[in-house]
Amino acid sequence: MKKHEMTLKSFKQRVIDELCCKASAIMPDPTRTIFTKPGRPRLSNSIERLEGAKHCIAYTEQDRRCKVCSTPKQVKRCNFICKGCEGHPHLHPKHCFEIWHTKVHF
Repeated sequence: MKKHEMTLKSFKQRVIDELCCKASAIMPDPTRTIFTKPGRPRLSNSIERLEGAKHCIAYTEQDRRCKVCSTPKQVKRCNFICKGCEGHPHLHPKHCFEIWHTKVHF
């Protein structure tokens, strides 16, 4: 056998090692969350807001965007908050309050 020749088994092992090395450099980190939206994280846990324990609508002097019906293009403002949710989200008292506490994704 010459110096530059190798066995089929060692050749296959070398190819596997090189492919695995290159694949690990290309693959994303599995510990990193891939499906996140850019921007601030939500203040309230989606499951927590769906539990109907202590949710109560209250009037406040602060005028803020409604968490349900306000969009970046069309801002809808309201003076009502949910006192039972973390962060006290601003919600319109009729439809938006119900949607916020019943739908998982809106």
